[in-house]
Amino acid sequence: MSKQTEATIKMFNSLWSNSPIEHIQDLAYVITGRATSLSKRGKDAFYTLYQRCDENVATLAYTLITKDFSWSTYHHNIGEKTLNELKSFAEDIIELINAHKSIPGLEEWDIYKKKCKLSGYISVDETEKILQMERSLGYFPVAALVHAWITSSNERDYFFYRHGFSIWKDAQEKQLASIAEQHGIVYERCRQIRNDLFSKLVVFLRTIKIDNPCPYNFLDKELDCVVNEVEHTAFNANFIRFILGSSYQSLHVVGDTERSLLVKMKGGTDDAFVAAIPRQISENYDFNSFLASIETRNAEKRTEVQYLPLPEWSQNAKDIAVALASLRYGWAENEGKLQIPPNANKNLPDIMEDILRDAGHPLTIDEIIEEYAKRYPYKKAYPTIIRASMQRNPRIVPIGRSGVYSIDDWNSGKERGGTIRSFVREYLDKNDTRIVPVKEVSEYVLQFRPTTTDKNIITNLMLETDKSFRIIWKDGISYLNYSSDPIPEGYKQYTNPFSERRSFEENIALLDQFISLNGKAPKVCKDPNQTRLARFLSNLKSSYRRGLLSQDRVEELQRVESKINDDCIQLELF
Repeated sequence: MSKQTEATIKMFNSLWSNSPIEHIQDLAYVITGRATSLSKRGKDAFYTLYQRCDENVATLAYTLITKDFSWSTYHHNIGEKTLNELKSFAEDIIELINAHKSIPGLEEWDIYKKKCKLSGYISVDETEKILQMERSLGYFPVAALVHAWITSSNERDYFFYRHGFSIWKDAQEKQLASIAEQHGIVYERCRQIRNDLFSKLVVFLRTIKIDNPCPYNFLDKELDCVVNEVEHTAFNANFIRFILGSSYQSLHVVGDTERSLLVKMKGGTDDAFVAAIPRQISENYDFNSFLASIETRNAEKRTEVQYLPLPEWSQNAKDIAVALASLRYGWAENEGKLQIPPNANKNLPDIMEDILRDAGHPLTIDEIIEEYAKRYPYKKAYPTIIRASMQRNPRIVPIGRSGVYSIDDWNSGKERGGTIRSFVREYLDKNDTRIVPVKEVSEYVLQFRPTTTDKNIITNLMLETDKSFRIIWKDGISYLNYSSDPIPEGYKQYTNPFSERRSFEENIALLDQFISLNGKAPKVCKDPNQTRLARFLSNLKSSYRRGLLSQDRVEELQRVESKINDDCIQLELF
């Protein structure tokens, strides 16, 4: 390159960037000067175009951005190298004019550019409506543009956008299989078309490229209602937020776009979520992971209010996270945490526990049923179901056999749940040798069951079916220990009058003999033999009431009862 050529290019470059411009036409000298650096064919094509524009810069600019513009129209022998050179030169001209668009002579430049751009996607009439709406609103109605673009699609594509996408407020989705059948195509081809149209939609939204700050309240719960009313659209909130996040350079899309906007293959849509947030904040924090975490937490069963700590982010990022949780699930912030409301009813065992804890003291089964009926008047309070529910809750314990129930952590005084036998086991286990004086055991049990007696406690233990306990003697003092433990040296075992098992025939014969001699039923008393017969008769009558006795035993029971002079038989329970 000669020194003269270098000097000429340097001069034109200087003029290109520093020429004093008072009117748009003043750019003519700058543009034509820069054109001298083009190749021979490039210059011929440019000057032909420039002369057809009457050497008017504004007309030149409008022509360059026209949809159907082609350099080949102005020169018939342009190669690829020259064409690329001219394209680059035209881009430089548009950039130059954009830098001076506020000066006189190019007042309608922005509007004309938008018209040219929009005419590539929608009709002239729709373009005029969009620009008129922009002048009325004071900002560009991007949702209205997308609506016009979709509705201007061909019949097949519009049908897919209408029914294969979850983007509409009135939700007219269809199963893909139904769409395929309606169009006479196989299912896989239907899925391919739907996915191709989604890609086409994404590309279109990215070409809009709005640099201005977003005028929409993109984190507002009522965003879809406001936009649809103002811009005469019918989109759902997810899609509107997706439009904004894809079109505005200052915003970024978060969430699972495809799950949210595409109809599932078997019909319907996933409960997915899309939002637009400031790009500057999204670049520094992982909001997609945050959304995934709250989606997982929301799927968990909750019968009470729970709290989720916010991420250790900046305050602005935390505010965005709270807004997303509010949009997604309606969660609110409470003292730096997300408050998660219940999403399920409590089961019966937990409800029984709540009733007891709210009362603050043990309740009878009837009191529990009455309280349950008050809280849930629309549900049946069946006693058998209530009892079974309390048995399934390990924190609810009965107070002996009294029909009164308590809570396991109420472990003091008469409110403590448990049976006489459970208290005895507890006291024995505290002793290393598991051999404790009977008197001490009774004193321990009486702390929790003050209404019982020493005699009742011992009788209760001796009548246990499993024979877990035994009484041993040493130096005139009675001790209690487990039957499974060996008897230490020096101790003697107390002979339990109930230890020998008798058959039904032996018991019924002894019972018959007792009634014949005494004319009454046996009762629990100091006489162990009479007590044993009383318990046998009580168990026999209980089995009869439950229908568990064979016919021959029923007849035996009726025979001995006929000999009883008393009107009723009572067994004292302890």
